[in-house]
Amino acid sequence: MKTLSLSIVVCSLYVISCGPSQKDIERQQFVADSLKVAKEDSLKRIAEEKEQLRIHEEKIEVGKSIKKNFLEGILDQLKQELETEKAKLKRINEFQIGRSLSTKNNQILEQNVKISKIETNISSIEREISYTQLFESFDFQKSPEGTVKYIFSAAKSGDLSKMRHLMDPYGEFNKGIAEICFIEISPDEGKKKWKNFFANGRIMGSPQVKGDLATIEIAVGNSSDRLKSFTLVKRLNRWYLLRM
Repeated sequence: MKTLSLSIVVCSLYVISCGPSQKDIERQQFVADSLKVAKEDSLKRIAEEKEQLRIHEEKIEVGKSIKKNFLEGILDQLKQELETEKAKLKRINEFQIGRSLSTKNNQILEQNVKISKIETNISSIEREISYTQLFESFDFQKSPEGTVKYIFSAAKSGDLSKMRHLMDPYGEFNKGIAEICFIEISPDEGKKKWKNFFANGRIMGSPQVKGDLATIEIAVGNSSDRLKSFTLVKRLNRWYLLRM
């Protein structure tokens, strides 16, 4: 019986001596606390990213409305111009003493051509207004240089379909940028001048980056002899045109 009791005591002491030391306990607690803090930081970061994305998407919706209003302003002007030119056509069709029939027919032809051009412009703008509901971004916009270089590339290739997406999606762009990015609605002569202006463009030096803004000096024109500068803004890791 004494032998059995002694064995129990020895085993108890062995269990106690083999248990975790105070350092082990502290180490385990440190690991547990670190994991808890890491998890909390991760959840906080995910929540912040979701909130940032929510705000970004809301501002994009505001930007869409600003783009639409800008284009609708141009559309209203063109519609007024169209009515004016139609009224001129009506007056041309009226009888005028001393005017030959050939002169009248030439005037009618010229006026119809003018009216047709305005109607074509109106159709282009109405189509562009429908595109304001779209939002796209591209890998080349990961740097301010990439965004600017794409303008030169578009001028060379003639593919202007992505230009509308290069302007600030929050709608803080100025009129000069709108004219550059809405180039697809420009008449053919306007497109030709635009392409000639940017096709030989090149970046001069390194961009000046300050926070979410970047300024890039460029050389443009037929002989790349005209200096201009772009101001770009970063929106959720993509760079957009703000001012020129």
